[in-house]
Amino acid sequence: MHIRNSVNVPRGVLESACEYDYEETVPELVEARERDIVVICRSGKRSVLAADVMQKMGYAKVRSLKTGLRGWSDYEQEMVDASGQVVDDDTAIDYFTPKLRPEQLSRK
Repeated sequence: MHIRNSVNVPRGVLESACEYDYEETVPELVEARERDIVVICRSGKRSVLAADVMQKMGYAKVRSLKTGLRGWSDYEQEMVDASGQVVDDDTAIDYFTPKLRPEQLSRK
């Protein structure tokens, strides 16, 4: 799921996506150093770190969405799937609901 018209750049390749001459280069992103950019992740935590990196790389107007996609979903804002179809609220809620495996639970 993603916000319509957003550009998906995984955190693991962000630095090379922001520069030319890399396999991961995203030209639209490289040329956006003076544009308003909102960095979004699932929870709003990794996007803060990504926005900080981008600021250090010369992006002047980059910010992080504090609520992440979870918050975006909580406010019933539109998200779409990979084919561009609107994702219904129930699917979004299910996706963002934490799913702990048994080994992740405390053993009290």
